Amino acid sequence: MFRCRECGATSQKWQGKCPACGEWSTLEEEVILSKSKKQASGKTQEVFQILASRESITKVQLRSNELNTVLGDGLTPGSLILLSWEPGIGKSTLALQIADWYAGETSEKLNLWVQDSASSLTVVPTTPHSGAHLSHKSLRFWEVSDFVENSNQKNIPRTATYVSAEENIHQISDRAHRLGIANEHIRIFTAHTLEDIIETLERDTSGLVVIDSVSMISSLDVSSQSGSITQIRYVTEVFMEFSKRTGRSIILIGHVTKEGTISGPKILEHLVDTVLFLEGSKYEDYRILRALKNRFGPTDEIGLFRMAENGLVDIANPGLEFIDQENEHLSGSALGITLEGNRPIVIEIEALSTYTKFGYPKRSARGIPNGKIDLLIAVLSKWSDTKLESYDVYVNVARGLSISEPGIDLATVAAIISSKNNKPLGRKVFLGEISLTGIVKNIFGLQKRVDEAVKLGFTEIILPKNSGVKIKKWASVQLMEVGHIGEISKLV
Repeated sequence: MFRCRECGATSQKWQGKCPACGEWSTLEEEVILSKSKKQASGKTQEVFQILASRESITKVQLRSNELNTVLGDGLTPGSLILLSWEPGIGKSTLALQIADWYAGETSEKLNLWVQDSASSLTVVPTTPHSGAHLSHKSLRFWEVSDFVENSNQKNIPRTATYVSAEENIHQISDRAHRLGIANEHIRIFTAHTLEDIIETLERDTSGLVVIDSVSMISSLDVSSQSGSITQIRYVTEVFMEFSKRTGRSIILIGHVTKEGTISGPKILEHLVDTVLFLEGSKYEDYRILRALKNRFGPTDEIGLFRMAENGLVDIANPGLEFIDQENEHLSGSALGITLEGNRPIVIEIEALSTYTKFGYPKRSARGIPNGKIDLLIAVLSKWSDTKLESYDVYVNVARGLSISEPGIDLATVAAIISSKNNKPLGRKVFLGEISLTGIVKNIFGLQKRVDEAVKLGFTEIILPKNSGVKIKKWASVQLMEVGHIGEISKLV
């Protein structure tokens, strides 16, 4: 059987073109693991009712509030997390920092199973990886405080293990030194074979395991090469079983293809508990961590980081992080507010319009889809006094951000008009969507965006009519409502 590495569709024979998604040279042979001819028998499992409280899952709080937010208020024990995006963005750096944030002293009490016997008292740690398989019927649950008088001994260190299939221990140690990580509770080893990794982890006691990377690991039970869909799926399934059985958290680092999809794409996403994307530009110092899938928390939260010499640093309050306040006095610059997850971020739209002597004017955009720019210019030419039939128009989102949501339409149009009229816009903030009929429409999260603008000290906000936005009495801000795109030129 052959499976497409882009869409996951199957085919009985190899074809140059995938019959499902139409991509070329994406079908790879999938080896079906042989099963015993003897019919397997199942084991009756214990059935439970819904737990009375969500407190049954205690999440581990890491030293990064941004990461805790994305994960859903902390790291869930026994979770399998996929961390992915393009090479060089900082995945290995973030994974090593997560190990550092996790490993160390914890204030949690060590739980013990105490076997009640007339002749002796046996104390066994209840960590999932302790190797103790005892019957709950003959055991009682105790805490360390029942046996240890010294309160300092109640704190036991958490440990993390970093498994690398791409780098040796010297390279990992060099990265740790560059990041200023000198954590004695982090353990590292290198291996490429799945069976070697599992056997080593079975004897280890770490609560967090980092696998760098899943595409470089192969199993002896699968005949295909490492990185194939069969290998990646089998390796991920084994790690998932190991994570659920032992209660350890595992972070898998995965790469993306040139099209921007995860290597072994949808198969990996379905197998893991959480899918994290680390996005950003190699030429900028910011990184955005977002959850594409999360079984333990929301997927509408993001984490903002700055890449510094000592690794990724939280940007808790981005505020004016992505704009240059000196551009307020320049034409062709307009301010808008976009929503990244639940977080409003002030952005700067730059536009340049120049007269062209050629018959077909050029339109180009960076950070905004070109199709959106063509649409907005067509609406401008149809429903306003700004005519651009003889002008080249270039649009850019400052700081390399990529935005496709309609909430920045009004800011984009204002930047184009400002460049055409050579008139600065100052500290005005533009919020709204432009329709094909020239109507300025309401947008999602408008109240939240306005609140952010007020908090940052902006005093002029242009927004759609009848938006229903409420401003606090103490706020010194002027709301200017517009209903049609033709009214924009009067304000700018």
